[in-house]
Amino acid sequence: MDPSKYEINQELEEALFKFEEQRLLQKDISLESFLLSYPALKDQLPKAIQKLQRMDWLLTTDAEPTGETFPDKETLIPSTITKGDSPVSGYRLIKKIGRGSFGEVWEAKGPGDVSLAMKIIPMANGLDIVEIRALNLFKSIRHPHLLSIFGFWIIEEHLWIAFELAEMNFLEYVNKTKPNENEILSMFTDAAEALNFLNQKRHLLEDGETVSILHRDIKPQNMLIVGGALKLGDFGLARILDEETNQHSGGMTPSYSPPEFFQEKMSATSDQYSLAITYCQIQGGTLPFTGNAAEIMAGHCNRQPDLSMIPIHQRWVVAKALDKNPLKRWESCTDFISQIKLVNSTPAKTPSRLNRRSIFLGALIGIALIALSLFSIAAMVKPKKPVFDEITLVGHLGEVYCAALSEDGKIAISGSKDKQVIVWDLENQKAKFIFNDHTEDIISVAVSKDGKQALSGGHYLDNRVILWDLVKGTKVKELAGHQHRISNVCFLPDGKKAISCSWDCTARLWDLESGTQIQFFELLDTYDPKNIQFGSPRQVWRMDLSEDGKTMVCCLRDGKICVYDVASGKRIQTMNGPEQIYKSLSINKEATIAITAFGGQMETMRAPIDLKIIRWDLITAKREVLMETEGAVEVLFAPKSTSDLFVFPKKGSPFLYDLNTKLKTNILSHLDSEVNCITGNDDGTTLLLGSKDFSVRLLKRN
Repeated sequence: MDPSKYEINQELEEALFKFEEQRLLQKDISLESFLLSYPALKDQLPKAIQKLQRMDWLLTTDAEPTGETFPDKETLIPSTITKGDSPVSGYRLIKKIGRGSFGEVWEAKGPGDVSLAMKIIPMANGLDIVEIRALNLFKSIRHPHLLSIFGFWIIEEHLWIAFELAEMNFLEYVNKTKPNENEILSMFTDAAEALNFLNQKRHLLEDGETVSILHRDIKPQNMLIVGGALKLGDFGLARILDEETNQHSGGMTPSYSPPEFFQEKMSATSDQYSLAITYCQIQGGTLPFTGNAAEIMAGHCNRQPDLSMIPIHQRWVVAKALDKNPLKRWESCTDFISQIKLVNSTPAKTPSRLNRRSIFLGALIGIALIALSLFSIAAMVKPKKPVFDEITLVGHLGEVYCAALSEDGKIAISGSKDKQVIVWDLENQKAKFIFNDHTEDIISVAVSKDGKQALSGGHYLDNRVILWDLVKGTKVKELAGHQHRISNVCFLPDGKKAISCSWDCTARLWDLESGTQIQFFELLDTYDPKNIQFGSPRQVWRMDLSEDGKTMVCCLRDGKICVYDVASGKRIQTMNGPEQIYKSLSINKEATIAITAFGGQMETMRAPIDLKIIRWDLITAKREVLMETEGAVEVLFAPKSTSDLFVFPKKGSPFLYDLNTKLKTNILSHLDSEVNCITGNDDGTTLLLGSKDFSVRLLKRN
């Protein structure tokens, strides 16, 4: 490859981005002055801009206000075209709306005195087969939320295209009318339905082939208000989705482009990505990725989006729509918007309509109940105040998978799907440090007892354990050796050693000063690093340490619970249960009892699900089912206790469970988001939760 050629291509891409940016900002652009900024592109840039805008102009109603934009003789409309002209039978020109680099747009009247937009484009260079094919295809497409093309004609060396007349674009509408959230969501629903219609393989070409269409240019300027309804317009960049080649040719506005477009690819969920970007802009007034062209492109491809502009409970929904992997996004645009509505909804109690008879009967029943209550008033109990108060910490841009708390409750650390480790100052309830060294999701974190150091473990391709200095906010060293995802990390009480376990079917003891491995724990089978299977029953899913750091308990993928002596590395107990992945594990301080529960299913896993909380006696190897659950739960032994267990179900209120009496005590009236992990300090006054809604929840005992 010629390096100079590559550099010119990059510069051309940058120039086209700048051109599009200025056009979106409705700035007058002089081609001559614009070219002065890119002298090396004086021959390439005009052709590239024309190619970019030609199709755009054919299939859009957009136009610059009448002025001196691109004074090119070939694009001038003859002065003979005036108000009142009827170039096409049944169509009459009313007034000029604007002009652009390829022609003019007029307001016109069509058959039945319908108002519409008429675009007039000189045919100096003719039409190619791609343009004709596109016009014929989109002329035939009809949907209540897609801008209609009524027809096109070639008359006296001019192309005439009749469109629906738009009143304004979506951004202008929002700024002018200030619609509420429900109204905005209703319009996004309309847009999603239109995109689903386009994306379906249902559109017939002239040769009889049925195809799917990508719009490829979803942004507020191309979401138009027609008669008070939202319609998608501007099909200049739309392309047939070729499932065989999956090829993309450029032209999209970079701020709204999915990462696959920068790799010259396209996917069935590409429009969904752009719709999610637009949702952020409409709802919050800003874009998830900002900066110059290179920074924006790098953001789409490599960085997590900034979603701070939208409500916290919506962020995980939008983050899924903005996943770098097109296959991990929502199945469709309507699924995406429906999920937004779902997380917004709160059950409302609607009073029933009562007739006179029902009111009378209700009154009699009420009197009877009052009379009855006189006999049992002594048994009445006031509702208990929740045991904990809740504080929400916001900063992550993905689900929070893990969290840890210092012994004094002043420092916390959390890891997330956004590949960030955040150190929290809990006294000020703010982020103190943000670490970005990991390249994959962070599944496990730990804090030393003195709160001065932390550990974090990476996911899949990032199989590192990293040691952090929480005083300086720096990386100390990496502990390398694991071959797969790090499931858990724990400090030993002295803070000089640590244990990590992994899906590579190993657990390792580390000397933190030297960064070397000092213990390799015995497994159920002979360990072979060259033969690690993804679904191996020896994968370590969860680990916990006794308070003195002498005993380690592990959950294996096949449901076995194994107990190890830390000093020797020997397995001292193996307990067999049903073949089940337990993702939630907690042991009491003496390591005599372990509690396991199903804590949620990984996207990639299809393992059996046993929705039970089980008590394991680590001395006698006996097990007992404590309760069945409706879904995933997280469990944690209350510190300094051998009988109290914190339970955070996926559904319902969290509660404290007494292992001896089997009694439940609610600790919160409700919890807004599903919990991925829980931890607490030694005196039980503080709990820390990692949530699916991107937040870290701090619970302080009353």
